[in-house]
Amino acid sequence: MDALTVLAIAGVTAVVAAATPAGAEQQALKAAAVEHQEKADRLFVAGKYQAALKEALASHALYPTARTAINVALILRQMDRNEEAFEQLLEALDLEPGAADRELIVAQLAEVGQRLTPARSWLFITSEPAGAVITAASRAQPLGRTPRAIGLDPGPQQIGVALDGHEPATSCFDLPAGVGTTWSVRLVPRPELAASTTAAGVPTSGEESSRPSAVTAASPEPAVAAGPGTVNWMLWIGVGALAGGALIAVGGGVAALVADSQLADGSRHWLEREPIGESGLTWLAVAIAGVLLGGGGAVTAAVAGF
Repeated sequence: MDALTVLAIAGVTAVVAAATPAGAEQQALKAAAVEHQEKADRLFVAGKYQAALKEALASHALYPTARTAINVALILRQMDRNEEAFEQLLEALDLEPGAADRELIVAQLAEVGQRLTPARSWLFITSEPAGAVITAASRAQPLGRTPRAIGLDPGPQQIGVALDGHEPATSCFDLPAGVGTTWSVRLVPRPELAASTTAAGVPTSGEESSRPSAVTAASPEPAVAAGPGTVNWMLWIGVGALAGGALIAVGGGVAALVADSQLADGSRHWLEREPIGESGLTWLAVAIAGVLLGGGGAVTAAVAGF
């Protein structure tokens, strides 16, 4: 589009915007586009293709539809500007043509695509949800967003689509020159990791929590339970003292009796016999110490939770 065409379109749009109520603006634009297209038709029939192209482009800029895009492409074809015509036909596919217009577009793409050097094929991509970014392994830059028709070089092509919050999708195509197809893909949502962390009271990435969560506000700090490798040392000291004291008491008592031969006559009450000797008193003291040790161990074990 040359500078004169741009000025003409801008002037018509400004006049319409100033003179037309907002509710009728679309109708005014459509009427102006029809007027430009009628001029383009007359100029085309007269063989004045450059002037016809100017009017057709003005019509398409004011009220873009599949039909206005087709008209521009047909004029470009007549001027042997096939590369531009091919791109204009791809745009016509993007503008949701009716069945008849779509059939015309596909036929024109096939014919023009074979005439290009190198020859071209095409792919019309739709996604659910729409708005996914289209990429090709052979291209450094994204090719637009779905729904969109793209031109491809013949041969194997790997095409991908990606949308935030969804798993990306890729597919391979091997289209001959002048042949196109449609790829429709349903994108699968990714697992909602942010929702699970928010439910647990942890701020998601990029957020700062200004108040405690319901979990942390309502639940006190839990006590740490003793694990399998944790030893309650007070309990075991108490048990050991109890067992050791009992053994010492019994052993000391028996040793005291044996030392003074107080059980020789078979008396059941050896304390009623003659006074105990020095050796017996020693072992008796040991027995008493054992009783005290065992008693202390029992108390310790009870306190530790035995």
